[in-house]
This record gives sequence, C-alpha cells and structure tokens, in this order.
Amino acid sequence: MVDGSTPTNTHRFQVVLFEDAVAQLDELVVTTRTLPDGTQLSHYGIVVEGTGTIEGAEFPSDTHRIAHARTMPGITSRRVEVQVLRTVPELWLPPEPGARVERATGQDREHALFLDQMEKPLPVGIDQSGQPLFADFSFLNGEKGGHVSISGVSGVATKTSYALFLLYMIFQTEAGRHLLGAHAPATRALVFNVKGEDLLHLDRKNSKFDRQPTASQWTQLGVQTPGAFERVRLYAPRSPRSHDGAIAADVSSRAHRDLTVFGWTPWEFVRQGLLRFCFTEEEDGRTQVSFIEQRVRVQLARWAWPLAGATDGAVVLCEPPAHTSYVLSRILEQKRDPRTAGEGAVVENFHDLLDFLTERLSPRR
Repeated sequence: MVDGSTPTNTHRFQVVLFEDAVAQLDELVVTTRTLPDGTQLSHYGIVVEGTGTIEGAEFPSDTHRIAHARTMPGITSRRVEVQVLRTVPELWLPPEPGARVERATGQDREHALFLDQMEKPLPVGIDQSGQPLFADFSFLNGEKGGHVSISGVSGVATKTSYALFLLYMIFQTEAGRHLLGAHAPATRALVFNVKGEDLLHLDRKNSKFDRQPTASQWTQLGVQTPGAFERVRLYAPRSPRSHDGAIAADVSSRAHRDLTVFGWTPWEFVRQGLLRFCFTEEEDGRTQVSFIEQRVRVQLARWAWPLAGATDGAVVLCEPPAHTSYVLSRILEQKRDPRTAGEGAVVENFHDLLDFLTERLSPRR
C-alpha cells in the first residue's frame, strides 16, 4: 500500500510491502484513486529503491532483542520507493496514502510504458518480468528526435554492447526493417571502433552464444535466429610499417583481404583540400582560423607537384609559375608534371607537411 507515514507527491512515493510481497528494482507498478468527482486516477511508476527496517528498534543492539530474543516489541517493515512515470488521465495529483499498489500487467503495463502512444515501437530490451520493452523509433530516426544516451560502467560490456544491440534490432530484424520502410536499402550505420580490434568481427557469430541461456529472451524480442551482422564493410588505418607504396592495414586479427585501408596520400590531401577538416568550426567569429586555412589550402594546391618516381603519392612543394591561378577549381584543372626532389620540399607524410607550413607559412614570412 502507499505508505501513509511519509508524504506522497506527484513525482515519488513510498510503498509498504505485505509480508508475502516481493518487489525488485525496475518493476512497474500501478495504484488507483477515486477523485471527489468520481474520476478514476491511475499512477504508473517504476521501483527505484528498496529499504527494510525494524520499527521499534532505536539502537543497533535492539535488532537482536526484537528479531531473535523476542524480549522487545517490534515489527519488520519493507518499503520500496516508486518514481512516477505517468498518470492517466494526466492530472498533477499525488497518489492516495493507503491505496493498494499492484504490479502493472496487461493494459496497465502498456500505459506505464506509453505503448498506447507509440507510433513506431522498436523492441529495445527485456524487463524484470521477461517481457519486451520498447522505444519509439520516431525519436531515433530523426522524425521527432535523433539522440540516444546510454549510461553504464566503463569496461563491463554495457555501452558499446548495447549500442550494437540497438543497431542489430534496427538493421537485422524484421521489425527494424519494417520501421525503416522504404529507407531501409539506403540506410547505413557508421561505427567508430574504440575497442582495439574487437569490433572488426561484427560479421562473425558470437562463439559464446550457444552456451548462454538467452534464446528465449531473443524470442521475446521477436528474433528467432539471432546471428552476426550482415553486409558489413570494415575499414582500418594504414600500418605505419607500410613502405614502398604498399598499403597494409594496421590490424592483426583479420586478413587484409577482409579490410579496406583508409588514408590519404599527400597528393590526395592537397588536391582534395582536406586541410579544412583538421580544424573545428569557429562559430563565434572571434578568430581568423577559417580565413587563414582557406588561404593556406589554396597555396598548397598552387605549390604541390607530384614527386618524380614516387608511387606512394608523395609531393614536391615548390614555387609555382607566376601565371598560376589563385582559384582552387582552376588550379585543379591544370596538368601537373612530376618534379624532382631537388626542386623543392618533399612531403611524404603529414609531419613533413607540418614542418613545411611551420617554416614557409609562419607569421614571420
């Protein structure tokens, strides 16, 4: 029953448990009261904490006298704290002290989870009773919002694992593909790997799955045969040990044929104007970084020539002819014949480029 010894409010209330009642964290409950005009008001909530105490015990030693020696009067009471999720109808009134509280099942559970208002329910987990939980896909796909916040302790298989689970439910299940609708063929997920090489195996079945009693939970989520991600493309950075123009991935747990090595040669970096992506946008207008970057980007395009005999995209930076345009599109249209190393500064990597910019384009010059 709603505890009458502590105040109830529109956000939280305490529930006194009967002797044969058990309520654990995250369970959904409902309590109903009748208003003076006859309206039935239901409060739906979730258990957020549980406590127990012996009423009559004033000192720690009283616990033994009451509970075991029976030399003092007292009684054990158990309570849970409930956070209000929703009221139906939507009236900002507290629950009635002394009102009966029950587990929210059936239609009450749907009301507690707002399932009756979800336009596009997506299964996102299992609750304490083993039933599926849902999120409104409209708040994930950008129609009404596009943000998911996942909290958890670092390193104990929570945040990254759950994010991948959500992607699996969207891309690999019938319910997820139905929600994507006509956009399904063109929808992609971009996952940045921060877990060593662990995420480079998303297209392989989990070797521990058959030894875990999770099949029934997947069934509750509407997934009969969970497996690996399909249609996965893996990208990996170029190994610093690559040489002589060879392009090898900096990965040891997958064959190189399974990967696409990403990176840009100095020639590609200059010609595609990628310098601008080395800086964050300055929205307040208090600096001239954007202006300087644009000028440097154009000058690099004017100064850059292919290095003669190089196969790894190295460039030579040297003075351009006097008639060279300052319009980037026109510069890129010009034919660039290879130059030798003796004609200018050779740039084979990003550090060479930084050294050149520091020396030649510093404020001193």
